[in-house]
Amino acid sequence: MSVGKKQEREKMEVWTALIISYAIQGMHYESVVWFETGKHCEQALRSGLYDVIYDHYEDTSMLCYKTESLSKSIKPKLRPNNGEQNS
Repeated sequence: MSVGKKQEREKMEVWTALIISYAIQGMHYESVVWFETGKHCEQALRSGLYDVIYDHYEDTSMLCYKTESLSKSIKPKLRPNNGEQNS
């Protein structure tokens, strides 16, 4: 495995919301889809979903909102104790 791939896997990630806003007959609606990474949210955002919604409802917007809540964190590595006993 390359170093870049390993670093990408080991980085901390936060929950990210894809917020979809649209209006139907003057009523405003919002929908939220949750993703474990910002990258996954961006993929959904660029997937063509916006175009499908916009074709039916012109007053449409979509964005990815990163929270501060961790969805994945880096696992700490065990350190050698160099023969010392933990007390």
